[in-house]
Amino acid sequence: MTPENETPRDDEVSALARLRESLPDLVGLAGFGLLARGLWVGFGEAVSLSVCGVILMGLAAYAIIRGGS
Repeated sequence: MTPENETPRDDEVSALARLRESLPDLVGLAGFGLLARGLWVGFGEAVSLSVCGVILMGLAAYAIIRGGS
């Protein structure tokens, strides 16, 4: 058990290692933002929101089916 005055640590992983592990998610987030911006400029607000909404709903459904987190 951890004493009350000491904060519990997960597994002593450095911040750089955590950043490296989450890099694909960050790249995907930036790419999704660029996709939304490009669609907005090229086709307008309605198309951009529709396409990005469908992508997000598809990813959510995939995560539910997969039992993901």
